[in-house]
Amino acid sequence: MPYKDPEKKREYNTRRRAKKKESGLCEACGNKNDRSFGTRCVACLNKQKKRDDKRRDSRKEQGRCAHCGNKNDTNKTECKSCTEKKAQRAKELRKERLEKGRCVKCGGFKDTEAHMCSICTEKQVEYNFWHTLV
Repeated sequence: MPYKDPEKKREYNTRRRAKKKESGLCEACGNKNDRSFGTRCVACLNKQKKRDDKRRDSRKEQGRCAHCGNKNDTNKTECKSCTEKKAQRAKELRKERLEKGRCVKCGGFKDTEAHMCSICTEKQVEYNFWHTLV
């Protein structure tokens, strides 16, 4: 249903997505959601990933930030602003997970007294081992 008022269009789309989610349908295509979590089916997630990858690659080629698309003054794929926001969010997420007693890496349940679950601890030990060899 076409709406000229952007606010009414947003409200309509919000209601439509909520209705699909309640019915166990993919919010993008309306087919049965084949995942037990999330709002999109595997096919729509794959399509979205391809679009995102294409947009990111295009931005990189043009020398823009791969995340926001703004001019990139660094020699990295993301601009300074996006890098700072990402680092801040990582700090916040780590703090939230620590407060909840979860693994600081994956957010899963910890099975040890350390800050990480045994799987993430094992991965970190292996990473540290291979990156200390010169």
